[in-house]
Parts: sequence; structure tokens; C-alpha cells
Amino acid sequence: MIALERRLLDFSTSRKLSSSQRAMLDHCTTITAEAISAASSQVAARYYALFHLLPRMLVTETSLRRAKASAPRPYWSQGRKKQQQRHRHASSTHEDTIFRSRCYAFLTGNWAPLLTVHASARRITHATDDKKLSLDILALVHGGQLSRAMARADAMALAEPVASTIAALRALHPPDDHALHPDSSPPPPICDYAPPDPPLEPLSRTHFHEVWLRKLPKLSAADHGGWRYEYLSSAYRFLSTTRPDAPPGAPTS
Repeated sequence: MIALERRLLDFSTSRKLSSSQRAMLDHCTTITAEAISAASSQVAARYYALFHLLPRMLVTETSLRRAKASAPRPYWSQGRKKQQQRHRHASSTHEDTIFRSRCYAFLTGNWAPLLTVHASARRITHATDDKKLSLDILALVHGGQLSRAMARADAMALAEPVASTIAALRALHPPDDHALHPDSSPPPPICDYAPPDPPLEPLSRTHFHEVWLRKLPKLSAADHGGWRYEYLSSAYRFLSTTRPDAPPGAPTS
């Protein structure tokens, strides 16, 4: 699982999908989520791993770009006047057909072709150089965020997560001016100063829908698994469909 994650981490997932592709992605997400809820605890872990890799297997920019490149080329229709020239765009049916075949391979367990990275695939490039990254890590260290500094250094292949790296980061950390003297008595538990816990308010479905369906950012950045807010919001609409006479995932359903 970790090896697959590291191999696919350099390839981004698509920000925009056609309506047909989004519906097929929602269907695959729904099937996987239902399999997780119905499986035993031992088998559910495998479905969780499959759910985590789902965007990288289906909606990477590389696979969608190759499907678009293999579509029939658009052509020009010449009219008598220049104003009558019409640009005929290639239909997206070809791309949707290829995407449907990838979804079929995912649902039938043929995952090896979906995990294969083509030689022409474009990797995610980082505009910053090693010097800029080193300064960012130092800023995190001086801010006391050792875990984020360690994760940043590991992700950018600047340092290995070993004991020597942790020791070097701790040596760069500024001394704690608020530390107690070794001879002083320990303070009382901090929970003694906390006010009583207020009663928990029940989750409002209206507020949840307002945040989940309206306030989540558009064209969001993907996480390390390739998931975006748009994928989850669309899948929630698909899973919440209750009206059989309305299209799955439509706001009216």
C-alpha cells in the first residue's frame, strides 16, 4: 500500500470531470463505500485501501489526457463567408467510453492496468528549490512545529526520517523560555483550570448540508490520496439520492 502510494503521489488528479464521468466516479465510490460497511473488520481494511487509491486509479490527469488525445480530431467546416466558419469540436463520447472501461475494470477487480503509470505521464513539478524548502523547514522548526518540519523534509526528499534528522531538528529548536525550574514543584493538572464542558449540541443536518454542498471550495487541491472536495461532495449527493424519478446526485433528488 505504501509503495503504491509513493509511486502514484507525483501524478495529480483531475479538477474537472464531465457529467458522465462524475456519475461513473460516484457509482464506483458508492459501491466501494457499501462494500466497506458490509465487510468484516479484517476485510474492511482492504476495501479502505482500495477506497484510498480510487482517485489515483480512475481520475489521474494522465489517464484522462491520454483518452482525450486518442479521440477523433475536430475539423473545420468552410462556409462562403468567413463569419460562417464553424469549429466542430470532437465529441466527449470517446473519452467517456474509455473512462467507463476503466470504471468497469475497477469494479471487476482488474486493478493492475489502473495502477500502471505510462511513460509519458507528467509528474507534479514544484516551483520551489531546495534552498527555499530548507528555509521553510527552518521557519517551521523555529515555530515549534517539528512534526510538520519533519513531514515537509521527508516529502521533499531533503532528509530521511531517522534519529539523526530528528536530533538535528531538535538542536535547531529555540530554548523554551517558559520551562519550569528543575527544583520547582509540578503544577496542578491543566484540566483543573478548565471550565465545565458545555452540553454537546446535536449536529444540524441543515448546517451540514450548507457546508458540505455549498461552502466547500471549488477546484480544491487534492490530498495525498488524490481526493478532492468536489469528489466527496458529488459522492454524498449520489449516496443521498432518495427519489427514483430524479437523476442520481441531482439537487432535487
